[in-house]
Amino acid sequence: MVVKFTDRGYRCMPGPLQCARGVAAEPGHEIHRVRFLTARSLDAGFEKIRTWLHERHLPLTALCGCEFRIPDALAGRADDPAVAGHPFNRRYLQVLEQWGIVQDGFNPVARSQVVPELSPPLEPAFYAFSYVEPSAGNRPTFVLAGSSEGAVYSAANEALGDTVNQVMDELEYRMRGLAMSWTDVTAAQIYSIHNTHTLVKRVFASRQIEIPGLKWNLCRSPLAGMEFEMDCRRVINEHVLV
Repeated sequence: MVVKFTDRGYRCMPGPLQCARGVAAEPGHEIHRVRFLTARSLDAGFEKIRTWLHERHLPLTALCGCEFRIPDALAGRADDPAVAGHPFNRRYLQVLEQWGIVQDGFNPVARSQVVPELSPPLEPAFYAFSYVEPSAGNRPTFVLAGSSEGAVYSAANEALGDTVNQVMDELEYRMRGLAMSWTDVTAAQIYSIHNTHTLVKRVFASRQIEIPGLKWNLCRSPLAGMEFEMDCRRVINEHVLV
């Protein structure tokens, strides 16, 4: 199912309360991505985003994607009440409600959050965000939330190969729902503490996928027990915020 927000210029694929599974710009609009040069705390990050949007004469509801670095993995799955009720998620959703983004319990913002293996933050911190703005062109753009569904690794077998395929299947499903495909992707991020190079190469080759901007991050999934996560996007304009 895809939900259109015509007044905001994007459509989204619903997910658990804390995030949508993916967001794509509607015709006449384009998604931009901004990465913080230095990670910002939740409240400081939201203030930076508010200022960025205000300077471009955009409403707060233009925010459509958030990327975080968090201190520890959470126990449970994304749709577990305990995960949705985590203090970080409660505060995050509270701000989105105040900004008029979350309405009637529906959250249309895509999100990725991972745990750095080296030097994790002391508290959840903004890494990047995405927003929609009107565009004279008609270039398709989208961002997908991180996916690690069903991706449990066992050192006793080669389950990680199945893990990569499961994650890729989920990302493909989301892209199809948003009328996108791998040929549209401009960048993708892999999050794992395992050496997944050979597995990813094999899976990509079997699917005839070639991504021009593939980045590996030494990070864990936000959910305990998940050993491989990936997100992807098609964004033409990317910025770095000092």
